[in-house]
Amino acid sequence: MIGLGYEEDVTHAAEIFLKAIKDVPGVERDPYPKIRASELGNSALQLAATFWVAQNQNNMLDVHSEVVKSLKEAADNNGINLPYPVQTILLESLKE
Repeated sequence: MIGLGYEEDVTHAAEIFLKAIKDVPGVERDPYPKIRASELGNSALQLAATFWVAQNQNNMLDVHSEVVKSLKEAADNNGINLPYPVQTILLESLKE
């Protein structure tokens, strides 16, 4: 899952993320990787990335790790906001 800031252009971000995924060694081209919107979260639009790995030639966990790092670098390099949850706590004083 990738949390994408609500102010972001979803189509543009998905294209950048898709390129980042397909450029990772070990990610199969067929079936082609996909990015899908999965839910409207509290602080971000959640995107799901799916891709295939030929496990007889690659370590799935290593490829997954490289994909995650590639997605973060792509977001950083393209100014895409990957927000984190924010919680506001209001404190009231108790008068005795």
